[in-house]
Amino acid sequence: MDQINALQTQTRGGDAQAIVEGILSRKAPLMSNPGSVVANNLYYDSNSVAVVAAECVSNYGRYSQSLTSLQLGSAGNFTIPNSSFLSGMYVYAELPALPANVFLPRSWLLNSIAQISFILGSSNVSQINISGASHIAQLLLSCETAEKRNEVLRLAGDEVTSAPQAPGTVNRAYMQLQLPWSRINSLMKKLPFDTSLLSSPVIVNIQLKQQADFFTGSGLATAPQAFSRYTVFANQIDLMDKELSLAIPLMRDPGLMYSYPFTYVQTSTQNFVGSASSSSPVSLILTGLVNADLVGISLQIIRSDRLTGGNGSSPLSPLAYERVQNLLLQYNGLTLYDSPGQMYRLYDAQDLPGSGVVPYSVLTAAGAGPYVTTPADAYIQFIPFTRLRNTQFGDMFQNSFRIANNVLNLGFITPENVPYTLTSTYYYNACFGIQQGQSNLIIS
Repeated sequence: MDQINALQTQTRGGDAQAIVEGILSRKAPLMSNPGSVVANNLYYDSNSVAVVAAECVSNYGRYSQSLTSLQLGSAGNFTIPNSSFLSGMYVYAELPALPANVFLPRSWLLNSIAQISFILGSSNVSQINISGASHIAQLLLSCETAEKRNEVLRLAGDEVTSAPQAPGTVNRAYMQLQLPWSRINSLMKKLPFDTSLLSSPVIVNIQLKQQADFFTGSGLATAPQAFSRYTVFANQIDLMDKELSLAIPLMRDPGLMYSYPFTYVQTSTQNFVGSASSSSPVSLILTGLVNADLVGISLQIIRSDRLTGGNGSSPLSPLAYERVQNLLLQYNGLTLYDSPGQMYRLYDAQDLPGSGVVPYSVLTAAGAGPYVTTPADAYIQFIPFTRLRNTQFGDMFQNSFRIANNVLNLGFITPENVPYTLTSTYYYNACFGIQQGQSNLIIS
């Protein structure tokens, strides 16, 4: 199967500028002649299209570690030793029985993350940050079908609409962390990352949300203050013959570099008042973009009152993204994306194996409580700038354009004239260059 993400290469590089220039110069031939991958392959050189097959053994769950802090509102971390290939990373979480008037929305484990930060050993950057909203967007956009999104959202925690729960009740949830080496996408499976190339371990930090942004209901003051369990598991892979490890030639020759591609994300948040009138649509400017290959933008538009845990008529429903209409994106007056009505749903049907719908449930108040749950289709609007949208979340280099800041104008109409919150996530071509045990972030 052809793989555009065959950028995992050994390349000779000098200073950082030379490394960047080398990667940019190789982008076109990489995309036009990506080479082939055999089933058990771990390494390949995309320049020579030579494949090196390595026998290996894969395990799930041998590595497990509890987050160092389970307290809501706190930051905890876990450390991954630099010894094996690293692939999927998963979280298993438990919450104790909920007291009276304390409820949970669907996918509460996904909603527990305010921010993920990570660093690959010794690096030229202190850490890379992913907001909780952008983490959700990457996860859902990487699911190929609505059926898969539904399964992922249910596993991340069923809603709790009736409390108090019986003593001893355990609320369980499961999710996969979306990190450069850990992706839910199955059609374009990414090669794992060899942590043995690093001179230091991988450290991942998770900032948990506050109680008021996690639970909902009038009993927030009595809600649990911490998870009873928050454990990370990993899929690790080991070479049967350690002598085949790229760590050996890389440490022997300081001029060699191993490059590992991934999609770098950047988050921007805006609050605005919606407009349901086609004659006066919402008009926003997307800001903060960096001068790099912009492969796509995702938009999560939600009523602001659904992001808080109050006991009003709109309880916490943090993934109830709105189906906006007449979505228009322009670049210096040039139209990049025009979706009259909900045409974006047809665009999604063309670009995905399934539909782009996000099956969700919205909590609504039933008097003073308990809450009731109502099925509701949500949508994350995704605007691609590349030809193959469905490969972008396989972390493959994509042919795209570079733009300056403050030049993207966004317009749309909302279902209601109420306050909304927009989270925009920008996706860029990027890679880690591993040289002499240090990782260097390169955003091309």
